[in-house]
Amino acid sequence: MPRRLLLALVLLALLPATAAAQEIGAAATGLGQGPLHVDPSLRSALTDQERTDLAARLANTKPPVLVALVPLVSGDSVDGKPRQLLTVLRRRTGRDDAAIVTVHDNILYADTPTPTAEEDPVRAAATVALLAEDREYDERIATTLNRFLDALADPDVFKEAEALRDRQDQDSAPSRPATSGGTERADDDGDGVGLAPFISLAIIVVVGLLVLTLRRRRGARPGSGPLVLPDHVFEAAHGARRRELRQTVERELTDLADQLDAEPVPREARAQEQYQRALDARDTAGRLLADEDATDADLVGALVLEDLAQTALGHARALTHGRPITDPAPLCALNPTHGRSVDTGRWGASPKLPVCKACRRDLRAKHAPDVLDDGGRPYLERDTVWARTAFGALVSDLPTEVVRDRVERE
Repeated sequence: MPRRLLLALVLLALLPATAAAQEIGAAATGLGQGPLHVDPSLRSALTDQERTDLAARLANTKPPVLVALVPLVSGDSVDGKPRQLLTVLRRRTGRDDAAIVTVHDNILYADTPTPTAEEDPVRAAATVALLAEDREYDERIATTLNRFLDALADPDVFKEAEALRDRQDQDSAPSRPATSGGTERADDDGDGVGLAPFISLAIIVVVGLLVLTLRRRRGARPGSGPLVLPDHVFEAAHGARRRELRQTVERELTDLADQLDAEPVPREARAQEQYQRALDARDTAGRLLADEDATDADLVGALVLEDLAQTALGHARALTHGRPITDPAPLCALNPTHGRSVDTGRWGASPKLPVCKACRRDLRAKHAPDVLDDGGRPYLERDTVWARTAFGALVSDLPTEVVRDRVERE
């Protein structure tokens, strides 16, 4: 009987992530059939008439707009982060031509099909939806979505967005950074409410109760372990073309910047050290991303640095709250886009390196593993900072090594 009980508890612990993955999979399937998907648990968020009207509007938007409304909580398969949800949906739908939009905690998040464009109507429309003067913080989702679609159809959307940004710069509190990076910037871990200081106490209580109810229903718990980039980020990077890889790096860097901007500087010395490590890794990743001549290996290195920054930030938070810190398994040194390592192994004359399950299997079978390609050759055969450090596996301070290498080359 105890063994059965233990098994039941293990299965229950797995349910939140599995349920979230199913909901996201259903959203991707739904968006393949029409431009609006509403998870059954959120059906009451829109009336039948609102759904009908929105679907009709979405069918005629330019660029195309796909809207997915999915319940998100910390600990699910995208860690409750709207931006990560949009990244997964773009990859699963394969719709590079469309804006993908969601609304979470009364904030509209939009992932643009043209992230590198200097003037992008999707970004501008998202700004209008976030900063509009008549915006109410407890307004209906349909109101928020219609405001976004109205702005997207407005030929003066860029002027409107600029005017709203100027007003925000003059009147906003320090806790509300300006929008950037393709979507609005919320002043928390990339998934919360950047306008929270202006919400009434009653609304805060209601939102808190709703979140608590969802967590109880789904069984989700905030993670207490180290922070790392989720698996889907490396799945998106694996085998990606340079433009897609750069977009993935840019999205994660934006999310990381939001988290660090919202994080109070720790007072405890060890926590301050970890916080500084996160800043250094973030800044170095940004330097690589800003280089127009960055290679695929450089962009993968930027992802590795973002992962290091997430871990250091998690350590800083743990130390601040008196919790022990634990290091995650390192990324696969033969190809970091494979994700976390499970063992160590040697490739050719290399020292022992952390390797993923697939690479370990290939090495044991005497097959050539899928080593990251760099200019038509396995990256470890080239004379680069990534080969010398094995993407950080052979050094204790990867950001310093990367900066030193860039300075020497400049």
